[in-house]
Amino acid sequence: MQRVSEFNFYDLAVHIHPLTEIAPTTKYSHIFFSWIQAREVLGRIFSQRPLTVSLSAANELYAAITEIVPERWEDAVSKATFAEDEPDIPIWQIQKIIECAKKI
Repeated sequence: MQRVSEFNFYDLAVHIHPLTEIAPTTKYSHIFFSWIQAREVLGRIFSQRPLTVSLSAANELYAAITEIVPERWEDAVSKATFAEDEPDIPIWQIQKIIECAKKI
């Protein structure tokens, strides 16, 4: 029997739950860091203790985040413009993140 760290599940919830409540008008530069953290927590918990029930949902969310936020730190930061006229992330991508986060 494998032990489950309650903190790891709490940490996962802290980073994933906000993804279920993303505003439809969201700019990349406002979210990229928190989404990087969410992706890292997903990777960490599934490498420590593979949960077969949620694995496909976690992989979907990981991929959906990666479609928007590059995996390399340098690429993720360089994509952020921090400009006032920065366009919003397309609503279909926001909806995909929300749906995937709700599955976990």
